Amino acid sequence: MQTEARNHLSKGLMNLIRKTPFYTSLILKHKIIESDKINAIMATNGVNLIFHPSVLDLKVREMTEILKHEAMHIANKHHIRMKILEKRYKTQIKENNIDFRMTFNIAADLAINSTIPEQELPKELLLMKFGANLL
Repeated sequence: MQTEARNHLSKGLMNLIRKTPFYTSLILKHKIIESDKINAIMATNGVNLIFHPSVLDLKVREMTEILKHEAMHIANKHHIRMKILEKRYKTQIKENNIDFRMTFNIAADLAINSTIPEQELPKELLLMKFGANLL
């Protein structure tokens, strides 16, 4: 079923196709799922691209940059690296009571956002470039 949010997301994907076909190809290999149960605008697990209905609040340009951001997670294989590191450091994570997935996601976001020019980052991602207001 095509929802209003999915139709709006399609506009961002069309814009991404024009800007960066490579990143678009990475996104389109994933199942695209709408969910109001995620606490982010978009996320990927390497299999799915999940988006929140609040994408309707974004301008097409902002959504395009967030799609590019998610594609960069895929290109950098962050979903694979997270599983490997979580398994490798399982004991230390438990001993130090670390929320590993949150910590990894923040680090991965900072790494990606540092490669995107500040003027291209939507406000939803801008804070993640500098590590402000992370908690």
